[in-house]
Amino acid sequence: KFNEELNILNREIKREMVAASAIQKAILPDTMPYPKEVSITGKLKAMPDPTLSEAERKAIEISGDYFDVFEIGAGKVGVIIADVTGHGIPSALITTMAKISFYTHSVEGGTTADICYRVNKDIFEAIGVGDTGFYVTVFFAVYDTNTGELQYTNAGHHKGVLIRKGEKKIEELDTPGFFIGSFDGAEYEYGDTVLKEGDKLVLYTDGIVETRNQDGRFYEDIFFDRLLSLKDKTTEQVIDFIWKDVDEFRGDSHEKDDRTIVALEPLSIKTPVYKTSKKSVATKKEGDNPPDANFKERLIQVVKDFNQKRFTGQLEKDVEMLLPIVKSAKNKQYLYYIKGVILTKQEHYEEALKAFHDALSIIENHVGTLNYLGFCYFKLKDYPQAKKYWEKTLVLSPNQKSVEQNLDFLKKHV
Repeated sequence: KFNEELNILNREIKREMVAASAIQKAILPDTMPYPKEVSITGKLKAMPDPTLSEAERKAIEISGDYFDVFEIGAGKVGVIIADVTGHGIPSALITTMAKISFYTHSVEGGTTADICYRVNKDIFEAIGVGDTGFYVTVFFAVYDTNTGELQYTNAGHHKGVLIRKGEKKIEELDTPGFFIGSFDGAEYEYGDTVLKEGDKLVLYTDGIVETRNQDGRFYEDIFFDRLLSLKDKTTEQVIDFIWKDVDEFRGDSHEKDDRTIVALEPLSIKTPVYKTSKKSVATKKEGDNPPDANFKERLIQVVKDFNQKRFTGQLEKDVEMLLPIVKSAKNKQYLYYIKGVILTKQEHYEEALKAFHDALSIIENHVGTLNYLGFCYFKLKDYPQAKKYWEKTLVLSPNQKSVEQNLDFLKKHV
């Protein structure tokens, strides 16, 4: 009977996976806007699931990657490439949410940084208020087919690659920014540049550059040279060549990640704009402009480690290093919050209280901070203060079952 029930459950899971796969394929763009003005080609492949049979793999392809191309209006096109942590149905659901959110907020208007800010809020609230370990790396661009202007925001993704027509070098497009869904209130910046007819923008995910051959080499070692050699090809030819080249490079090595690549090339620009590109224009008056060259990478790694609950000595050191450097209020608040959580796990409750109060002095209604304050006061046997902060937590977030249980315990036993 147990085996029979297991088989029934397995069949149900497979049916759900087939449905998720079909939905994910349906949300990929099948036609591109403004085909006379701009050529855009994209390709995606899900990592083969080793738990499925060969026949099942043909029906089930669920990817944590996705890309989208959509018309915003007035000749503008939104282009997104994204990589969700993990694989399977949860990742597929998040890609669907991200697609809808990006389109909705793009139509509402604003800079690419403003749009990423609003999408981050949507995704953060949808995936469990930051406790699930899921997040999305995104490169988001808006291209104006009338003028050739390109605005972009990078949210923890690979840098965009820009190849100017007639040039033998690559430009990298990048801005500071956290993963989408990493924490509430994450700030983003935007950069802008101008494309000319024949220029190419290439976006890609980990599965392209982190493909290894049998000698252990990464495709990244040859990827950018390959792109330069293809600068006079069409976007379709670029994508087809890279796709086949990755497979040939990999040889018999197993595929270990989803892979996606997108290429954009202006074909006809009505009223070209001539101006120099600006990188990383802040949307806020406060910005992160630290002296540490590895600042962005270390900040992103801190958030990644924290979300995945990797509480190591290195995480603690990085938080201490970043706190004096960070100028953005929201980023500084989150670092104090992380510091407080680390100290709480080390049972240094008085020091944790200071960190949480520092966080609260910046953003006073952060639910996580209030909850941890209640816990620390409880451990220090300051029950009135514990009650105070847990009650504040419930006012802001009424469905916190664990907090309700803590308050019930206080009333009954203290």
